[in-house]
Amino acid sequence: ISADGDLVAVSWQDVSAGGSNTTGNDSYTRVSLDRGATFGGAVNHTNFNGGASGVDTGFTKVEVEGSLVVVVYQGGVPSTIGGSGDRLFASISQDSGANFTQVEVSLGLNDTDNNCLLVRDGRILIGYEEDRTGVDEIYVVVDQNGGADFLGGVVTSDILVSSGAATGNQEIYFADGAGDVLAVSYEPEAGA
Repeated sequence: ISADGDLVAVSWQDVSAGGSNTTGNDSYTRVSLDRGATFGGAVNHTNFNGGASGVDTGFTKVEVEGSLVVVVYQGGVPSTIGGSGDRLFASISQDSGANFTQVEVSLGLNDTDNNCLLVRDGRILIGYEEDRTGVDEIYVVVDQNGGADFLGGVVTSDILVSSGAATGNQEIYFADGAGDVLAVSYEPEAGA
């Protein structure tokens, strides 16, 4: 859940179509424009490029600022729309949740897990765990322009936050920041 003034957004993962980590999980958001007194209908974010919903989503997060609503979620992408494995997506609304556009923010790489989201001063920062090098590492992607960079396809690089030979899933706990400073809290090896 996230709120800014009158705007409130609630996001969740629905596993009723088969249970955790099975095809059929979807990520949803409902938005209120009156401080939570009433909410609009549920928006299903897991219709990738007009494809079928139910693609094993997880790790759903939401943040709002002004009229910007950002939802981040992991999606297991079916091969029918160009890939397989877990990728990271953002669903962005610049009009208080009236319309959302989905974009992939993990640069088309597979095996993403765990994520954190920060929306502050018009910037979107998304941290996630990925094992593109054979070990689990933490990366951050940044949109400096209130969603315009991500929506315009400007996800051209990411920032490596942790490196080394972690052997288990690294857990990301939160991101915070002010000005040009970003802090990402993570556990180098889950359970260690």
